[in-house]
Amino acid sequence: MAVLFDSGGLSPSHSDEALTALFAQGGLPIRVSHVRPSAAGRTVVEHWSFDEQSLFVARGNTLRLARSRGELKACAPEGIRLGYQLTGSYRLQAGEHREANSAGQLNVTDLTQPCEFTQYGPDAAVASLELSWDDLGLSAETVRRSAPFLRHSPAYSLMQAHMARLCADADSLRSPDVGSQVGHATLHLARALIASADAAEPHVRAILNEALYSRIAEYVLLHLAEPSLTPDRIAAAHHISLRTLYRVWSHTEKGVAEWIIGERLARAAAALADDRQRRRPISAIAFSLGFQDAAHFSRRFRAAYGVAPHLWRQQSGHEPAGLPPMPGRDTVPRPT
Repeated sequence: MAVLFDSGGLSPSHSDEALTALFAQGGLPIRVSHVRPSAAGRTVVEHWSFDEQSLFVARGNTLRLARSRGELKACAPEGIRLGYQLTGSYRLQAGEHREANSAGQLNVTDLTQPCEFTQYGPDAAVASLELSWDDLGLSAETVRRSAPFLRHSPAYSLMQAHMARLCADADSLRSPDVGSQVGHATLHLARALIASADAAEPHVRAILNEALYSRIAEYVLLHLAEPSLTPDRIAAAHHISLRTLYRVWSHTEKGVAEWIIGERLARAAAALADDRQRRRPISAIAFSLGFQDAAHFSRRFRAAYGVAPHLWRQQSGHEPAGLPPMPGRDTVPRPT
């Protein structure tokens, strides 16, 4: 997490000026003010990155963020803001659309239109994703038609849960193993949310399938180390049938179970080649990635990488060439 702004020690007026300047420097001019400066309290803006996607959280009572035609003339990036109200309540006006709602709700703003967002509550906080038109792959017309009808989307509850999880566990989700997939899943879910709320969008089914695939892939990577991770469990966790799971995965070269094994093996190979883990037993690495059977792990690793796990580590430069592997290095004891 990076704290981009903290108004501690600043008066409300100086805080608004400083935050307005910060947004301008970031390439998105926004006029910052407070509806009730006397009740403003502290204003904080935090930031996380997931691959190419950025998550911002703005905290502050009566915080108002506005983009008038003047700000649009200065800079109008072709993209959207997808908002998720963490706490407190909000009012939003974007183009002709107006809404007011409370914590837990999603909203979308076309950043090429005049807009105004205000949140209320002593602990009010809003999370925002800024997505470009190119990444989103949807037209401005689709976004504008969808804005009043987001709650009609079959992906609405998925996006709610995803945003809540992002905000609660952002630091851990940014890890190299899952950060890229989290970014992809976020983008695909946002696209599905908006497209499926627009009855005129012609590619809704394909977009929903893509979002479900990304969501499942993210789930798998987060639970990869658990031996109980099976297609049945994955389908149950996403409230779909096994048949639907296999259909969503049908466009890939590998089935779900094979993909899970492949991801576990890839992490095992990376761990064995990691200088920081050179003293860690191969058995411990295998167990930490969900493998339970020594022969199975060794066979699958050799089939995927052409050598046994201990030779892979040796060839990576962590053991002197020609020395035999340490006792037990090539086996993973079967748990009782």
